[in-house]
Amino acid sequence: MSPLPEQRGDEGGVSNSSTLFEQAALRSCQEPRARPTVPDFQQLFEKSPGAYLVLTPDADFTIVAVSDAYLRATLTARAAILGRGLFEVFPDNPADPNATGTRNLRASLGRALATHAPDTMAVRPAKLRRQEFRARRQPLARSWPRA
Repeated sequence: MSPLPEQRGDEGGVSNSSTLFEQAALRSCQEPRARPTVPDFQQLFEKSPGAYLVLTPDADFTIVAVSDAYLRATLTARAAILGRGLFEVFPDNPADPNATGTRNLRASLGRALATHAPDTMAVRPAKLRRQEFRARRQPLARSWPRA
């Protein structure tokens, strides 16, 4: 194997390529580097196209994060639901004595926590009260899968 070719260094002296590489490596370690930009994961989550809700695994299933798509789908506002329990925000219809939505969803969430696996529920209709419908007491019907 032949020796590395000689090159002129910054000071005009002769040095081989390995020395220049070592000098450049040493300089790059000593120079301050710009930190890589860290993505704003909260903004990425909130702006994602999917309707997502993040709950704590406590007894109330407290809402700690929500995507904009979820807010649009449920006709809610982030400030109005963050920090509140899921079933406080979305209770069963008090006018329906046979309502089982919260009981079924609570059971499904309990199974998911116990098994550490997804638990799938059938799509169920849900009636949401939108601000302009409240004055007339007319619920707005929407459906989505609950899991």
